[in-house]
Formats: sequence, C-alpha cells, structure tokens
Amino acid sequence: MSCVIAFADLTGAPAERGLLVRAAAVPPYDSDRVSVTLHEQVGLAAAPLPRRVTGFASVAPQGYGGVITVALDGRLDDRGELRRRLSSRLSVDPATASDAELVLAAYLQWGLDAAARLAGEFAWCLWDGRERRLVCARDHFGVRPLYYAWGPRALVISNAVASLQRAGVVSDRLLDRAVGDLLLFGDPQEPADTMLADVRRLPAAHVLTWTASSGVDVWAYWKLVPPSPQRARDSRDVGASLRDALQRAVDDRVGGEAATVLMSGGLDSTSLAALAARRAEPAPVRALTSVHRTVGHDEEERFAALAAGAIGIPCDIHPLDGYELFGRWDADACPVLPMAEPLTAVMADLIARVSEQDAVALSGDGGDPLFLPATLPRHVGRMPPMDIVRGVWRLGVRYRRAPLFGVRTAWRRLRSPDRPPPAWLAAPLGAVYDAGARRQEVEAATRVEGAVLRRESVRQLRSPWWPSLFESLHPAATRRPADVRYPFFDRRVVELALALPSYPWCVGKTALREAMHGLLPDDVRLRPKAPLPFDPVAVRQRRSFDDIVRTLSAAPGIDRYVDVRRLAATVAPGGLLLDAEPGTLAAFSLALWLVQAPRVRAEGLSRVAAARL
Repeated sequence: MSCVIAFADLTGAPAERGLLVRAAAVPPYDSDRVSVTLHEQVGLAAAPLPRRVTGFASVAPQGYGGVITVALDGRLDDRGELRRRLSSRLSVDPATASDAELVLAAYLQWGLDAAARLAGEFAWCLWDGRERRLVCARDHFGVRPLYYAWGPRALVISNAVASLQRAGVVSDRLLDRAVGDLLLFGDPQEPADTMLADVRRLPAAHVLTWTASSGVDVWAYWKLVPPSPQRARDSRDVGASLRDALQRAVDDRVGGEAATVLMSGGLDSTSLAALAARRAEPAPVRALTSVHRTVGHDEEERFAALAAGAIGIPCDIHPLDGYELFGRWDADACPVLPMAEPLTAVMADLIARVSEQDAVALSGDGGDPLFLPATLPRHVGRMPPMDIVRGVWRLGVRYRRAPLFGVRTAWRRLRSPDRPPPAWLAAPLGAVYDAGARRQEVEAATRVEGAVLRRESVRQLRSPWWPSLFESLHPAATRRPADVRYPFFDRRVVELALALPSYPWCVGKTALREAMHGLLPDDVRLRPKAPLPFDPVAVRQRRSFDDIVRTLSAAPGIDRYVDVRRLAATVAPGGLLLDAEPGTLAAFSLALWLVQAPRVRAEGLSRVAAARL
C-alpha cells in the first residue's frame, strides 16, 4: 500500500527527483523508502506504508522499444489466476510476481483495456515509454482514491491530496458547486468534484491518459449494470454460493496477514469475521467493536461478544462515550477536506488501534445496499409469476417475514415533500449555484433507467457517497498506517447478490443469513436489523448558539457561502447541527475546517521539516 504520484512538466523541462520525493513522503508513508523513476519531463514515485512493500515496478520488454513503469496503491483480486494468464508477459517468476508486476503484465497484454480486465481495490499510475503516455486508473467502486490537478506548468496525479499540495499546483480555493452540494446534500454529488477547486477526482471505474500532444483524456471503462435476476433456487445452493464468493473476497483482501474486523453486533461485519477466521492462509484475527456504555441503550457489545466467542476470536472494545462533536479538529482528527462528519476522531482512533497491531482492517460497509430488496409490485412482469409465488411463500412460511408492498414508502414520499433550500445560503454562492435546480439535477443523475428489478440497490451502490467514505478512511486521509478493505465491494459478490430476486433472498438479508448457517450463532445470525436506537450527534453535548455563531463569523471566506446573520436570525437554536435545521451541521463543519485546516497542515509540514533536520 503506497502513496503514488505521477508528475508531468508541461513546459518540457526535466522532472525533479526532489519534488517527487517530497510529494510522495506524506504521513503516514515511509519517507526513507521512496522509489522514483524519471523519464525526461515525466516522473513517477511511490512511498510505502511502514513495514509494507512498495507498489512500484519497472520493465523494459524485449522488442517493445521503451520502458514501462507503474506506481500502484492497492491490491488485485484472484492473483493466482492472473499469474497463470499473464505468465508469458511477466519478467519474473509468476509464483513471486507482485501486484505491481501483474499490472505491468496486464498492460502489456491488454493495453488501455487493462483496468477493465483487472479487479480489486487499486489506483495506479503508469508511464509507457514507447507511447510516451501516462495511464492512470481507479478501481471499479472507487475504493482507492486518485486525484489530479494541473496548471500552466505541470500535471500532477496522486492518491493523496497532500501530495498535490506539496507539488505546488494546488491552491486552497474551494469549488463553489462542491460547497453548495455539501450544504445541501452533505457531500459533493458530482463524481469528479472535490472540495478544492484545483483538484479533480478521477471517478470510480475510470481511466485517465495524458500525452504531450493530446493532453488529458478521461473515460469510463465500466458501469454497474445488474445481471438478469436468477430463477428460484434452493436455499442451500444460494447460501453456499454467497458464502464461497464472500470467502474469496475476504481471502483476496487479507491473504496471510493479520486482520482486524471493525465489527458491530450486526450480520454484515460478524459474517466477515467468521470468514476471516477460516481463511485458507490462517493468521491472527480479532474484532474491534465501538460501543456506547453510558449514553442511550446500545446492545452491540453483547452481540459482538457473542459472535466473537462463537467464532473463537478476541473482541476488543472501544468506548465512544467520551468523544465530543468535532473533537480534535484542532489537531490530528481534522479532515483533509471539508466534510459534514463531526466524529472523525472516532475513526481516527479505531484506525490507530488497527495500526498498532500492523493489521489489515475489514469493514462490513456495503452489505445494506447490496441486499436491499425491491417491493413486490416491481417483481411483477420482471420475473416468472410462479417464481414470485414460490419466493413469497418461502418468505412467509419458512422465514416468517412479510413481503414488501411499498405502500408506506410511497405514502411517506407523498406526505414528505423536499424541504426548501436553506434560507441562509449566501448571495455570492446563490449567484453561481441554484440550489433548487441542483437538487433536480442530482435526482436526474442518480436515476436508474430501464427495467431494473433491484433499482434502489443499484442507485445506492452508485452513490458518490461511497468514494467519499473510502477516501476519508484511506491512510493518506487518516494519516495512520492502517489499510481498510471492503469485501462486500467485490465484483464477484456484487454481481451474485444483485442477481438474487428479493423474494425470499433479500428481505431481511435472507441470503446472507443462509450463507452464515453454522458459522454464526443463531442469536446473531437471525437477529433483526437493529439501527442504533439514538442519534449519536443529538446525545452529545452541543456547543452553545453563541459559540456556533462566533465560529461561523470567524471563518475566513465563510461569507461567500453562509449568510451568518441570516442563519442566526432564522434557525431555531435547539435544532442547530441536527436534522431539525438541515445544513447547519455542514455549515459549521465548513467554518471549523476553514479555521483549523490551514494551521493543522502548516504544523504538520513544520514537524516533517524539523524531523529531516
């Protein structure tokens, strides 16, 4: 797992080794093991996490007429099969080929189609010396980040925003559309937008190429399109198929490394823990469970302990009661980019605990949208009638669950029209960002066209919220040397799950419950989905109304986005930072970030400089 960077000097001057080393050596990456290669005006670099192998490889194939170099962040799925298929293209023993070497071989075999032929969690930058072309790619679901920025003098591509900042091509200027989306939706909604005006995100499942003659070109190599729904199948067959697919996903993400499962007492994360404990390459596994003990009624600790005991793994508890909203935003928990998440210190500390044991972290994120059922009326006309009847019968008789008719959902939508945009959006933002039109535009962009049975699952899996989440937990964002991986975002698992009809397999996650038969205790396996029975923001002590207004007023540049006086005059103080006053949490987050982020970044650079002296 590496910080990767590609640099092209657009003036034609030679790329500088020192700049690449400085840009790649951002915390938490190992500044003493930066690999660099220079090809006249182009340079590539990679810095590994401590005690990890650098994702860097270079080859000059006989008769090719140029050197190919790759800097890789991430890992590939199904490596054994890849080594077999690409053995003739490898310059090393296939049995020992690294993932970076497999990417080189895939590029030699498939050229610009290589990213579409690979699977896993990856972001890579590749220089083709014969074609004099940079090729960069991001994985299918955007688990690994990749950003790019360019000015008159340089194009810089990296998986770390801090690397782009160190390369000197990025200002602190925010992107109006992204800020508007943050205040309206909680996250930027445009796949290529970041909060910084000078930084673009390479969207998930996209390739970027650059040559001196044609400049930058970006295109999609894949789009999530669900397969046709399967016919009725036996429960043992469905359970075994899903269990095998998830086992491969876990094995590929962890291999023989120690694993820490970020585990609640729910079905998704406990399933991953059970599968991690029975890997083909056994290695230590533990659960790390975060719980509230003095606030509200939190049953996660009891169910997590029950699951861990049955699996035979230790379960460490991380109490959440002492965390304050926006705690340590003046220090190590300040996010790299503005975000409406007031408890970043929680994940920072969880990731730190993972890194203490030099372990890979497994997250159960993705299980909910993957098994989200469609309503009964959507099945009519899209599946054979007898399959629908059998599925509903199984659901009611065997699993004792009721079918979903969708009446209550439709009624809620009729009774709950969209709220108007916040009245306190500032006039300068309003001049370039029409909140009402933007809401319609985003709704249209997220609509799933065609006769798709599991439409809502597909819509949620395509959401730009996921890449934002993945990026926020990447080592370059947490500044901690632990790698979070996501087995539910495995193409094999996704394709299998989306082919399941809702009845009976997706109502109550029946398919996953069948898959975990014999691996989890029934009290956990059959436990109904239980959301946290209290709002973790609402139960924490909130800042006073005056303190919130003072922070907003002191934020440099906030008057472009938030009319602080109007906000103070029109919102109910008791609803600040809650859904009762939509957007105020994001507004306060933005203001606090504008105050704290420049100082935190400057102090971090000073510490790096002092360490080098």
